[in-house]
Amino acid sequence: MPEVRAAPPGRHDRNMAEEKIITPHRLNAFSDGVFAIAITLMVLTLQLPDEAASVPINEALRLSVLKLEIWVISFLIIGGFWIRHHKLIQRIERVDMVLLWLNLFYLLVITAMPWLVSLIETYPGEPLAVTIFSGACGFMGLVKLSMWLYASHKNRLINPSISPREVKAVALTNLCTPVVAVISIAVAYTVSARLAFWCWLLRGVLGPLVSRSYKSGT
Repeated sequence: MPEVRAAPPGRHDRNMAEEKIITPHRLNAFSDGVFAIAITLMVLTLQLPDEAASVPINEALRLSVLKLEIWVISFLIIGGFWIRHHKLIQRIERVDMVLLWLNLFYLLVITAMPWLVSLIETYPGEPLAVTIFSGACGFMGLVKLSMWLYASHKNRLINPSISPREVKAVALTNLCTPVVAVISIAVAYTVSARLAFWCWLLRGVLGPLVSRSYKSGT
């Protein structure tokens, strides 16, 4: 009796195996860990200035105001990135290797956040320092937009119940990050590097505003 051999695993079988190993829950958990470590490391850049030991405490605190300002804004920026990343992953039902690699490129910038914040603290009035920070954040925004466009194309990895209008609204919201990056860089060279860093707080307002306006059709 001839021996019956099993057919080699097809593409569908490989995709199913990937989904069993890499789930949205695991992707989210890994991303949360990276965000948590980056935020924790950021506080290590918050130190009293070298002159603090030789001046009264009031003067030391005054000298620390700028560093405190940069740290608070940075915390809000990275916190906003974490919230928006969480919302995106919640809309995804399946994960493949392409999405996994895009997510790693996104997290690449998150891991560099402590260094980027330290650069701003060391050169607070330098437009180049803000340009590097904003450029990195803008790149991260483009990667996240790519994640969504890839996942939502023909409902490749997202819940089919998500309407086409919501798909476009999410894409426009993610586009706000590179837009704010361009605004920040322009302000750094034309107005003030310090004000340019504050521009990143616009991201928390601009995204929801664009999303609501598009969903309501206004």
